[in-house]
Amino acid sequence: MVPLSELRQAMEDPQFRHAAMVHFPVVLSVAAFGLALIAALFRSWSRIPLAIALLAFIALVVSARMAGVSGDAAEGAVGVIAEEARVALDRHKHLGRPIYLYAIVVTFVTFLGMFNKWKLGLIAPWLSVAGGGFLLLKMASAAHVGGTLVYEYGLGTPNPMTDKQLAIARGEYKEPTPAYDDPRVVYFHERVRPVLYMNCMGCHAASDPAADLDLTTIAGALAGGSRGPSLVPGSPEESLLMRSISWEDEDLFMPPEVELSDADKEVIRQWISDGAVWDYELPAPEEEEADGAPETDDAGE
Repeated sequence: MVPLSELRQAMEDPQFRHAAMVHFPVVLSVAAFGLALIAALFRSWSRIPLAIALLAFIALVVSARMAGVSGDAAEGAVGVIAEEARVALDRHKHLGRPIYLYAIVVTFVTFLGMFNKWKLGLIAPWLSVAGGGFLLLKMASAAHVGGTLVYEYGLGTPNPMTDKQLAIARGEYKEPTPAYDDPRVVYFHERVRPVLYMNCMGCHAASDPAADLDLTTIAGALAGGSRGPSLVPGSPEESLLMRSISWEDEDLFMPPEVELSDADKEVIRQWISDGAVWDYELPAPEEEEADGAPETDDAGE
């Protein structure tokens, strides 16, 4: 038997709490439909079955509403899940959320069946049966999708399925095409990266970049430093990086000690023209040297 303390702790988890609470409206929808059917069949004998059915529908309203509230809390606790699971979760929510409203209508109709003097009271028990059947179908649909979320997609478990995990489980996963299939990435890695590393990383590394310009990541290059963005992909003329290495602006010339060769300038210009494609973060000089790269003394900036 599960200790009460462990059960209380488990109920603090929104997803576990919702999974536990949804069983009440499921059971009550079945019971209310069965009781409404018995009440309609034997109405001439006694109103007791109808009164019991009425109580069951009232309980269904309350439990369905509580399940909806707990469902909202459980949804808020859902982390990263497969897109397919997200679609199923939305469907489950749209199926289950209005059930308590339907139950209120059926409860009112069942209440009218308690009064013989009204004409509606004569057909109300059978309307109650029809409404109970409708509620049962809606509840079954919502419960089916909810079960799929738990048993197929793993929602409510410590490790819900992501898109990749779902594809692997179905044998449909394919490794992504390597980035080096893009010639622009090859160009960056073989031509641009050495120029940036040898001439820029001495001053513009992420730890304490000069002029607040971090050239170790594409995000840093695009954000720029105190003078503004250093890169405008596709437009060397508008890129501050290109202007600075051209040495055409007497107030802005980089590297400050030794001008880049025309070949290196052309490498940077061509890279920017092609969209400034960047494959990964550049390490700061001390990080790369620690990994075994040769030390250099000509980091110009």
